[in-house]
Amino acid sequence: MRKGQALVVVLLALAIAMTVGLAIVTRNVTEVGISTTQEESARALSAAESGIEAALGGVVVGGVGSGNVGSQGATYDVKTVDVGGGRYVTFPEGLMAGESTTLFLTDYNKDGTLKLPLSGTFAGRLDICWGDPNLSGETPGIEAELYYYNSAYVIKRLAFDPSGRGGFSSAGVSAPGGSDNCPGDRPYKYKVSFDPLATSFGLAAGDKPVFMRLRTWYNPNESHYLAAGANSGNILPVQGVLVEATGKAGETARKVQAFRRYPDMADLIDFTVFSGGDLLK
Repeated sequence: MRKGQALVVVLLALAIAMTVGLAIVTRNVTEVGISTTQEESARALSAAESGIEAALGGVVVGGVGSGNVGSQGATYDVKTVDVGGGRYVTFPEGLMAGESTTLFLTDYNKDGTLKLPLSGTFAGRLDICWGDPNLSGETPGIEAELYYYNSAYVIKRLAFDPSGRGGFSSAGVSAPGGSDNCPGDRPYKYKVSFDPLATSFGLAAGDKPVFMRLRTWYNPNESHYLAAGANSGNILPVQGVLVEATGKAGETARKVQAFRRYPDMADLIDFTVFSGGDLLK
């Protein structure tokens, strides 16, 4: 009887030892797998970032390319596509009071330099749409600063606010309707139309719009989105280049996107006075 009990005890001990051993082995295998995945993920991310750098640095020619990174088998595939060149431009970043974004109104070269002489300047009806109807805490106004060329670069400003605060005009501010040129990517609360753009800003014949800076006001705590739309039959110039790279290492792939907007003047320029000679009071 005692021999039988001893055998049971030994078998239980062996079972417990095997269970503990298998648990340790399984844990080690899992940790090795996780470590391998993390290491591959880091290498894939590094490869994708290398693809972005290759595209932005001009190494990738023709908009599509691929390459190897290091000696451990990490690779990347990268492509670039123009953003814009249609009726609508949606700005991916929301704006709070005093922040701005830029709408380009003329053609740029692929390297981001302004195409000279100016060509493809937009001259039709332009609708600016802004405000999130799902946010009720603040009602933003908008400032539109048009930079244009007429033997020199000149700026003109118009400002609109639904309530007419701060001297901003409420004329022409309305809720978007079926005939407006607001894109359907998200709902917008307000819109204003420049119809046509040159007449609304009082431009003379031969004046060529270059870009428009859009800035929101009266919304210090809430971020609101903006968009621009052109009338049917008109298109807005390309606004920049979207670069998308996929890095691969082992069984892991990571994707990175970067949007390269065309360069424009620093925001500081909007609040600076220039003079070719003396300033006169």
